[in-house]
Amino acid sequence: MAELQSSRPYPPPPWLQPSRCLPDFLQSVNLKYVKLGYHYLIAQLLTFLLIPLMAVILVQASQMNPVSLVFLFFLHA
Repeated sequence: MAELQSSRPYPPPPWLQPSRCLPDFLQSVNLKYVKLGYHYLIAQLLTFLLIPLMAVILVQASQMNPVSLVFLFFLHA
């Protein structure tokens, strides 16, 4: 019994070991600019999504002939 108490305990698993110090992101990146960039991205999200969609529609429409355009807009109900 004394032999079990004198033995060294098993090392903790890697996920429980203390991690190395991470860099201080508050000092390396000014969070004010991160917030401004995120706000700009969210505010312009609709524009960022609609411009490629409009480009695809224009490319598809430019490949159609006039007869199919008339059929699409007037005869197709």
